[in-house]
Amino acid sequence: MRSLFLIFILSLFFLANLLYPQNDAETLLNSFKEKFKTIEDFQCDFSQTAYSNFGDSYFIEGKFYYKKKNKFLIELPQAKIISDGKDIYNVDFLNKRAIINSLKNTPNAIVLDKLIDEVAKKSFVDIADDLPGLKGIILKPKNEDYNIKESKIYFDDNFIPKMFILIDNLDNLYEISFKNHKINFNISENLFKLENKYGLEIVDLR
Repeated sequence: MRSLFLIFILSLFFLANLLYPQNDAETLLNSFKEKFKTIEDFQCDFSQTAYSNFGDSYFIEGKFYYKKKNKFLIELPQAKIISDGKDIYNVDFLNKRAIINSLKNTPNAIVLDKLIDEVAKKSFVDIADDLPGLKGIILKPKNEDYNIKESKIYFDDNFIPKMFILIDNLDNLYEISFKNHKINFNISENLFKLENKYGLEIVDLR
């Protein structure tokens, strides 16, 4: 009887490992990366709360559009932040100005491809504390190549990205949330280009 009970317990343990691979941080990260590879583009509602190391904070919300190869668009009430995969455009409609910079010189930009692939390869990986309905992983870069001290990536049971919590090298913290996703609906490339049809002053810092 005791041996049967032991077999039963071992069977439950084996089954738990099959059902919950999140016990292994690398396995969980790889499952998320495999799912992310199938996402060509998505649109969602976006919000970000930032806390500076001086105790200040700010909150913004709007729409977020993503397309593979580092392309994204953040739409805010009075501004847009556009990446065509190479350069980033900060468009300020209030002051009628667009500032252009190289994406590689903008370390705090929300570049999902870079974070999930390149940064993850050069980071220590651990399991993050679960949030309600979400699983998470922690990335801690092994060197100072990036302006990131720690990243937490949270996703749902379908491995859809829902939240990122980033701490930069100056101890500023950013909480970025995504919801109401629409996935793989062939977003136009034109969305990630700056069209100066508003008479904007162009400031090129590249």
